[in-house]
Amino acid sequence: MWIVFTMSVLPNSFFQHTNYIKVLKSIIAEYKSTLKSKDTEEHVDLFFYRPIGFIWAKFFEAIGITPNVVTVISIFLGVGGGILLYPENFTINIIGILLIIGANSYDSADGQLARMTGQFSKLGRILDGIAGDFWFAAIYLAIIFRCSGGNNIFHIPTLSVWLLMIAAAASHMYQAAIADYFRQLHLFILKNSGKAEFDTVENLEKQIEEDKNNGKNLFSRFINRLYLTYTKVQWLGNSNLRKLMPLIETTPIEPRLRETFLTKSRELCKWENFLTFNWRSFFLFAAILVDMPLLYPIAELTLFNLVVISLKWQHNCMCQQIVDNCTIK
Repeated sequence: MWIVFTMSVLPNSFFQHTNYIKVLKSIIAEYKSTLKSKDTEEHVDLFFYRPIGFIWAKFFEAIGITPNVVTVISIFLGVGGGILLYPENFTINIIGILLIIGANSYDSADGQLARMTGQFSKLGRILDGIAGDFWFAAIYLAIIFRCSGGNNIFHIPTLSVWLLMIAAAASHMYQAAIADYFRQLHLFILKNSGKAEFDTVENLEKQIEEDKNNGKNLFSRFINRLYLTYTKVQWLGNSNLRKLMPLIETTPIEPRLRETFLTKSRELCKWENFLTFNWRSFFLFAAILVDMPLLYPIAELTLFNLVVISLKWQHNCMCQQIVDNCTIK
């Protein structure tokens, strides 16, 4: 299978000519173009998920599959993997973990495919944002049913397990939304072209009003409203970011302001990356494999919430400091 995938990535010219180095350089350049940026890419992604995602993206491009379809496939893989974490069976759990890893490689591939083909859309942005929520909904339910009836190391009753998992799920969704928004803001300012996947509540509200006046179809308006709700969640508690937005919404952004923001924001990228799939999955897989699944929601409610609280505080302070400096000048 890997040979087939590799051949789908390599152009025919690679097998017909001896100038292999030139062809490899071309492939490497194309691979790099599918990455977001070195600032926001997590190490595990760079060394594992992105290379695999690139191979899948080239394969899907060759057979005409769109990024949104790849995202939907990732949802099914992740949900299937989550369900397989329910049985107290080590082999089945390993298969479930592999399916979840496969889902994340597809989640990487959809974005890389979009950047390769220029197929961006609000629907794709929403699907990409909620795909992981579907995986983890299945994972949380699997843990609930696995640990119900006091069948857990802490002997917690069923109702308490439900409450614990619901609280962890809500925390997870908010943590992921905040990390995603801060990363997209960093990319927006880094690219300095208005082409990054970044929107504000105000701009989306204007777009919805325009769609209503222009008589756009109900599905398109529904997607925009769904996206607006998702963005509002990301804006919660980020009052200083609202103050900063008027200074960075025009492109090109003033060079000194841009460099100041990026320098300070790069220091926060490691914490934004901590809140993404890789570290979260490390805690999840470890908890499942040692047969103590409830350690995972406990980590969500303690460690990960502490990180998101600290991240938001630091980001708000950063935005306020930049606004203050611009006001003084």
